[in-house]
Amino acid sequence: MLLCFQWAEYRPRCHDLYHGANIRREDGTLWPQLTTGMCLVLKAESDPENYDPEWLQDLMGKRLLPEIEPLPEEFIRERERWQRIGGRI
Repeated sequence: MLLCFQWAEYRPRCHDLYHGANIRREDGTLWPQLTTGMCLVLKAESDPENYDPEWLQDLMGKRLLPEIEPLPEEFIRERERWQRIGGRI
């Protein structure tokens, strides 16, 4: 699953957060980590023609595909801001 990885002001930081990076906001608090369940939401929304849970489950083998989890509000606002300035999600 591809995630945006360039981050700076007004750029998504999803890739790094999914892989466990600790990224601080301007106020010094940490951005929440992304889970695989949250990434499934991102994939379904941003690439619906290639979102195939059965195929993803086959890739996971015996491990179960995680349940879909809602995105934290911070990520929703981040995506909206990124799209407003012309970023491609």
